[in-house]
Parts: sequence; C-alpha cells; structure tokens
Amino acid sequence: MCSYSFLRNKDVREKFREEFPKPTFSIKKEILCPPLTQHYSDVGIAFDKILRIYIMLLNPQQTFTQKWFAKRVVELLSESNYASFLEKEIEINDEVIKNALLNINYKNLYGRLYGRLYGRLDKNDIEDLKNLISLIDPNLFRTKNICILNPRFYVTRGAEADLVIDDALIDIKTTISPKFDRKYFNQLMGYYTLYRIGGIIGASLENKINKVGIYFSRFGYLYLMELKDIINENRFSKFIEWFKERGKIYYLNYDPIEYKKFIEWFKERTKIYDLKRMLIKYKKSDAFFISEPKLKYFLNHH
Repeated sequence: MCSYSFLRNKDVREKFREEFPKPTFSIKKEILCPPLTQHYSDVGIAFDKILRIYIMLLNPQQTFTQKWFAKRVVELLSESNYASFLEKEIEINDEVIKNALLNINYKNLYGRLYGRLYGRLDKNDIEDLKNLISLIDPNLFRTKNICILNPRFYVTRGAEADLVIDDALIDIKTTISPKFDRKYFNQLMGYYTLYRIGGIIGASLENKINKVGIYFSRFGYLYLMELKDIINENRFSKFIEWFKERGKIYYLNYDPIEYKKFIEWFKERTKIYDLKRMLIKYKKSDAFFISEPKLKYFLNHH
C-alpha cells in the first residue's frame, strides 16, 4: 500500500484532494455475485490470491512477480497441482480455493499473525469464490506487453499495489457496493506518485503507466481512469517534491543522511525504555523488523 498511516494524515488528505480532482463515478451496476456469508474480508483476501494465480496462468510469458508470492503459490497448490501449474495446465479448482481460504493471515500493529478460519471451511465461502471466478473476463487481464503481480516501488519497500497490466495500475476490491471512495482514489494516486519518483520493480523505463483503476470483483467490472485527465503536469513536479519531503519517514530507501539522523534520534529517545520489554510487546525478536513509523508511534504513545 501507499502507507495507510501516511494517507490518513489530515494534511495529506487535504493535499491529495487539492492536487487530484476525483473523477465523477456515475456508473450504476447491479451486483452479480452477492456474498453468501458474512466472511467478507476472508473471501476478499482469498479472491485476491486466486485472481493473481489466474492472471499468471493467463499471461505465462509476460508475468513478473515477487519471490514471496511465488512461494505462496506453492503453499496454495498440492504437489500434483504444482507440477501442473509449472506446465501452465492447472485449473482453479476446489483444492486451490480451499487452500486460498485456509492460508489467510492477518497482521496487527504488533506483528501478531492470526489465522482467521483456524482450519475450518464454510462451503458457502467456497461457492462464493467460485461465483467470483466465474465473473472474470479474461480479456480484462490479458496483457500485450507486461504483467506485474504485487508491484513494488524502488523508492520504498513499504508500498505494494495489486496489479500492473500493460499501462494500467489496478487495485482489486471485493466489496458489495461499486463505490469509488476518495480513499481508494488517494491510494491509487499515491502508487502513481511512487512510480513517477522511482519506477516499479520489474518494469522497464519504457513501460509507462497511463491509467489507474479498480476491479470490482462482485460486479465483474474494471473501472479505468486516464491519468492525463487527472494530472496537471505543470504543477505535478511540485507535488512530488512535497510528497518526498512529507513522506520520507515512510520510506525505507530515503536519503542516508536523513536515516543517520533518525538513528541518532532513536538512540537518544529510547534511553528511557527497556528495549526488551518493547520487543516483547511487538512480538518481535529483532528491532530491525519494526518499521520506523511504528517505532515512532510506539514511542510517542507509551
């Protein structure tokens, strides 16, 4: 994500509203796949995984993905299915759907991992996912040049979008309403700004992002926006400079001098704390796994 904690700041929301007029979203569509249970988040997360596998199979030669996602694919498939997957012959069957549901993890502020379903499966969730899969139009996700799953950005490891299909950066929403909230729009424009600053890992410099959009999976609908209708290039360079200055605490790859200043501040600020107690609260064994924003949040609120 373009850090939710960053986008939640009042001044950041106001700046995005000032810089990026949100397009009018007047499309009214009937829901084609209503949820069959109240496990909305579980089904949504599972569908995100399944759609990515679907896209990998649809575009075997053009797809670039992170190593961690390739490893997750192995977890979702049996040994026989994984062999078929390598040959690009696998179908999204019941086994893949069940494994996608069983591999759901949630991560809270202190890094605790929760398995929401604890090995239990609801047959209606499986049916719900089958219905969502049936709505996928392969033409929406078939690429001509490049496909990147879970695209990350060179300037930060803390931001991760859902998809890049050719010149479009796309987020997936498994919601019961096709609303285009301002927070969705800000998230997309945050991703685009990170792309303009340093590019997307796995994409060449020639691969330009010209559109952003959202795939509303329960409606089988892909909403795309042309960035030329949103971005004012005459002022966007100033916005980028503001973005880099305002968001530098959220970057991992920011200026080394600034990072050194942060380390000095951190050492001074943590003198009054028991580091071991702090790490136990975070459920972490190594301080380097805790992001700078979370550390500052912890120190300012404890």
